[in-house]
Parts: sequence; structure tokens; C-alpha cells
Amino acid sequence: MLLSGVIVVNGVIFQPNSFTIVNSQSGFGNHIIQATTTTTTDFLANENKILSAISFCESSNNHYASNGGVLVSKTNDIGRYQINFIHLDEAYKKGIDIWTESGNRKYAEYLLRKNKLRDWSSSQKCWSKLLAYD
Repeated sequence: MLLSGVIVVNGVIFQPNSFTIVNSQSGFGNHIIQATTTTTTDFLANENKILSAISFCESSNNHYASNGGVLVSKTNDIGRYQINFIHLDEAYKKGIDIWTESGNRKYAEYLLRKNKLRDWSSSQKCWSKLLAYD
């Protein structure tokens, strides 16, 4: 369910760029939302579902293009999770090769934990619907 930029995943409310959860009847910015208290553990429990939705929306769950090469978008996004070229240096410094399926997943996990959903805002319309009905 998407309400004023808020995403609900299995009863846990996420603010796309902050993942800040407010207690029941607390205010958040200009929004009054009712939610249960959550922790990083709750977020991590939903990480696989979130990454699955991102993968589906970004690449139809494909790491490889029809020609057999790694999928690269017109906007220079790489692989299943469509990690942008701007992240190549940081990924390599961390020892992660985003051109491989496992590296693409590992770096997507890193980005999700660091930036929440900010790096996939262009596909928000898609993944927010998938997460709302999960």
C-alpha cells in the first residue's frame, strides 16, 4: 500500500528514503501514521522480499540480456538489480564485482542497507505495488 510516500510491507511501514518507523499515533513530518514499532531486525527480515520486488521491476529477474551478456540498461544500470555505473568504483573497493550475479546481489544488499530504496526510486511505482500485496 502506498500512501503519501509510505510503503507498507507485511504491516511494517517504511518511508522510502529513510525507513524511519514511528510508534503508534506518532507524527512523521506532515503525516500522521499508525504503525507498530520496528527495528533493523524487522527491516532485514523483509530484505529478501524487497530485493525480489526490485529485481522483478528493474530487470524482470534477469541478470543476463537475450544476447547472453550481462544486462545493461540505456541508463548504464547493470544486471538483475540494475546497479548504476556510478557505483563501480565503490563496489570494487569493497571487493564486489557487480557484473556477476552474486556480486550484483551483494551490492544491492549493501545499497539497500545504506540508502534504503533511494537507488531504485525510478521503479517505485512497480515495487511499491508488489510490496503492498505481499
